[in-house]
Amino acid sequence: TKSSFETWFLQYLKPHTETQISITSSETDDLGFVHASYTFYIKNYKVEGLELKTHYDHLGKLISFNAELYPIKNINFDIKIPVQKAKENAISTLINGL
Repeated sequence: TKSSFETWFLQYLKPHTETQISITSSETDDLGFVHASYTFYIKNYKVEGLELKTHYDHLGKLISFNAELYPIKNINFDIKIPVQKAKENAISTLINGL
């Protein structure tokens, strides 16, 4: 099943420890095969450039999967700017637009 594949993928391919994958699209073709695409998230941030696709037969059995993955290590998610700088950016955006 799809959920067991997701569990297997995260357990055995060992991406970043806080990786989550989520189905972003799923299509059933004329033969009943299901083709699903996944999006990767780390700490709830979407990761661009990683791709995972699965292919199930008409009975729901996983036939194949293909992925484009890259090692992701030591990412700092603590994005902080001083309050004054945030205010200046907000005012500048309001005055000048994006």
